[in-house]
Amino acid sequence: MKQVKFRAWDDDTEYMFYSDKSEGDYFFEFKDGKLKGFAIRPPKGSDDPMEPPEPYCDEFPVMQYTGLKDKKKDLTDVHEGDILGENGLIKGNIHETPELLKEGTNIVIANMGTDEWTDSEQEAVRRGCSYAQ
Repeated sequence: MKQVKFRAWDDDTEYMFYSDKSEGDYFFEFKDGKLKGFAIRPPKGSDDPMEPPEPYCDEFPVMQYTGLKDKKKDLTDVHEGDILGENGLIKGNIHETPELLKEGTNIVIANMGTDEWTDSEQEAVRRGCSYAQ
């Protein structure tokens, strides 16, 4: 059975955080029926001395682990949004290295449950990715 894992990209700090690692001020939670990643932010200053500032949360969409591993010896997890090279290795992702999308031989792993997912899954396997045991 495939492990259920997620990650999310924090646009403000340019940091990828993962559901299977303790990340301090980052966490995952359901909101409005969807799983989202959250970051606890320090309080913003307030002009009203009677209203103390409070911490707040930013939310981010999640990318799910697909159950695929790339061709590296350590079999790196493949997530939605990863960019695979022709050699079956993860080269980056759509958030940290979007410039890789310009290279014509790279593919993006699509969101699971979409028509594009089936195509990108088949192409990833053709390039040498394998399913986790």
